[in-house]
Amino acid sequence: MSRGQQGIGISAAGMYGVLTTGKPVKIISKIDAKHPAHYSELRIDTKTNQPEILNGKGDGVDIPAGKGGAELMKKHSIEWVGENDRGEVIEHGTRVTIEMEAKFQRGRGSVEEYLEQTAISNPHARLHFQGPEGAERLLERSSDDLPPEPKEIKPHPYGVELGRLVTMLQEHPKLTLAQFLTQSFSRVSHGTAKKICDMAKVSTRVTTGKLGRGEADAIFKAIQESKIPPPATDCVVPIGEQRLLAGLRQVVPGEFFTAATRPPSVYRGNPFLIEAALAYGGGTSAQKITREGLGELASESDARSLRQFLTTTFSGMGGEAADKILAEAQLAPRQSPSKLKKPQLDALHGAMQHVNADEGQSMNVLRYANRVPLQFQPAACAVTQMILSTNWRSYGLSQSRGSLPSGPVTVMVHVASVWVPFTSESKEAVASYPEIQKEIRLALQAVGRKLGMYMRRRLRVAQEGQRRSIFLRYLGEVAGAVSQINGIDKAKLYEQLLAVAKKKTAEADVKLDDRGRPIQDEEELELGDNCIIVPQKLPGTTTDEPTATAEETAKPRAKPKAKKPAKRSRQK
Repeated sequence: MSRGQQGIGISAAGMYGVLTTGKPVKIISKIDAKHPAHYSELRIDTKTNQPEILNGKGDGVDIPAGKGGAELMKKHSIEWVGENDRGEVIEHGTRVTIEMEAKFQRGRGSVEEYLEQTAISNPHARLHFQGPEGAERLLERSSDDLPPEPKEIKPHPYGVELGRLVTMLQEHPKLTLAQFLTQSFSRVSHGTAKKICDMAKVSTRVTTGKLGRGEADAIFKAIQESKIPPPATDCVVPIGEQRLLAGLRQVVPGEFFTAATRPPSVYRGNPFLIEAALAYGGGTSAQKITREGLGELASESDARSLRQFLTTTFSGMGGEAADKILAEAQLAPRQSPSKLKKPQLDALHGAMQHVNADEGQSMNVLRYANRVPLQFQPAACAVTQMILSTNWRSYGLSQSRGSLPSGPVTVMVHVASVWVPFTSESKEAVASYPEIQKEIRLALQAVGRKLGMYMRRRLRVAQEGQRRSIFLRYLGEVAGAVSQINGIDKAKLYEQLLAVAKKKTAEADVKLDDRGRPIQDEEELELGDNCIIVPQKLPGTTTDEPTATAEETAKPRAKPKAKKPAKRSRQK
């Protein structure tokens, strides 16, 4: 099955299950092993759109604790997971079972991709998924820290529309207007309420039940023209930089990870917060697919050509990378993927595993709203628009005008708010408010600067490694020629020249720990605590020194003494 797009959630899933199989939704819930469990069989009436409980005369039934309850559940085929994958007994919780007929799809927009993205934004959760073929997927929690609980606040006057204001006035007909303003909204004091009433030319002692549409319109305009302090921002809970790093590193392969959490801001009286995280390096999703999975994707795909199949099925796959893979597999780009034979699928899978698709790979964008992945309508979303307008060339990535940058990069942006402004009822794209656009741009620039620092250091190390390889290539000949001219020991001269070459290219030996700090006493790369570097063997390096362990990196390091810059002599 593929995830729905209409934002009606569990109600639609339950209704679809009843329509396709005729079986109700089974819900069982209990608080511990000593108390009885409550079991209900529910269906949704398609005419009235109201839920109906079928058992227990409309109230459900209680299943007693102990062996008697277990036998009753077995007799009526009531499912309950007695223990988790770790062997721990599950004595409380809620289980919802929906049986439906659906088509299980893979690739972009699939259930598996949705769960992977959910694991990134919810690193404290443990997800266990079993596909229709029986294959299981377990996404362990990458953080044991639960996010803090948000605090409830009253709505801010700037974020209330006229229709909502009229409804709120009708819900409190016995309150005076001053009491209504101070008790129904946040940041409205008695002095502010009096100013609003005076501006609207309405008495503060009049009851809200006596106000008509004209007075409500005047109060609404007075609210917009009044100066009211912004609402409190403790009602918005971020994922957190460390949790973002843990979740992103678990799902997305890479060698460099960074995250940034912006301070809370306000738009139209609604507090919101922007977070961004970035992963660089690693292979594409096409390199993780199995041979059986590729065959299933090709047979189920409705793409007209192999090139279209590769670019639309695998995230981050660009047209240039698809052409390289097809050329390596010796397959025609316009060939239909559903008509591939077994030898052709084997050749395609082998090419996907061995071809380096980093150059033709485009940035993979992950969008979130209140920890929920947004998988559809990327072009209409403010997140995608701000990523396209960001100059990624200044951070070491290649980018054409009006397109996503190229390279093995994954960027995620999380919008947390008490009221996320979506472009439509499908809740799949964030609207382009100027305040939200500004915060997204600043968050992207924060992670981009860290990426630029890492890319420049990575490039310097690679260049120094290439210089050293060139030196080593000719040191033997130079030592032999000088030995013949001056008559000195060739081996001794070679060792001296080798020491000079290593000293001049010492940066090629720099090894960074997982926080961007050099393990050796070199100039530190100040990336901060919101970055992770995975040890990689860079091109041109010749040393294989061991990386620091977790205990070594946890120890406080003494700051190296500043060295005076050495004078460099030019040689013509």
